[in-house]
Amino acid sequence: MSYVTSSDIRNGGTGPLWFCLALLIFSTGYALVRFVAPGARLSAKWTPKSRHVVTLIAVMGAATFLVRTVQPVGTALYNMQLCYFADYILFFIAGIHAGRHGWLTLLPWSFAMRWLAISVIGGGAAWFAVLLTATAVKAPAELYNGGVHWQSAVMTTWEAVFAVGVCLGLIVIFRHRFNAQGRLARFLSDNAFAVYLLHPPVVISASLALRNWHAPPIAKFAAVSAIATIVSFGVAFAVRTVPGVKRVL
Repeated sequence: MSYVTSSDIRNGGTGPLWFCLALLIFSTGYALVRFVAPGARLSAKWTPKSRHVVTLIAVMGAATFLVRTVQPVGTALYNMQLCYFADYILFFIAGIHAGRHGWLTLLPWSFAMRWLAISVIGGGAAWFAVLLTATAVKAPAELYNGGVHWQSAVMTTWEAVFAVGVCLGLIVIFRHRFNAQGRLARFLSDNAFAVYLLHPPVVISASLALRNWHAPPIAKFAAVSAIATIVSFGVAFAVRTVPGVKRVL
């Protein structure tokens, strides 16, 4: 097994599409599981309790800690940072259960808000305490990135608490406050995946077109961002008009 540093990750052949590759692998694995053991389709509606959330956080933190003993933060394998993949896989599984048991519509507001508060307020305080401790003892940053160190265990636990709590909170916030689309929002939503796939050459082209413009870096960033966003959505919309493409994108 060969490793690359974070500086090499930017040059990976898959670019931002590494996530599509990972999702394809996860989906293929799930399809094989369903093929080998199809079972009965689960349709009973139920919502997770706090014990389920605590279990998910514990498993997520422990799994991430173990992965980072061999794949610390900043390393990658084929452009994929495996140090985060335990989270991705567990969230993928949780997403399957959410879809099959109606969690997106049934999660209680108070339950999700409680976990959001735990993750943001409690997790924020814990992160600040870890930061102060690290500064006081002058611990190398590498200890928090992986390996058999208590610092890595603390960070993976904090990440799990924060990620799970924020996801629960955002689900109910968007369900209650932003569960509607106007024409613009619907257009952006319909074309978002195509933009994700097609934006790299647009961004590169815009950057090259403005390379001789003598302006502050922040101005170039703003200009490239605006141009690339508008053009990417235009390209995505045009590509999706091709017969058959819209079914995929």
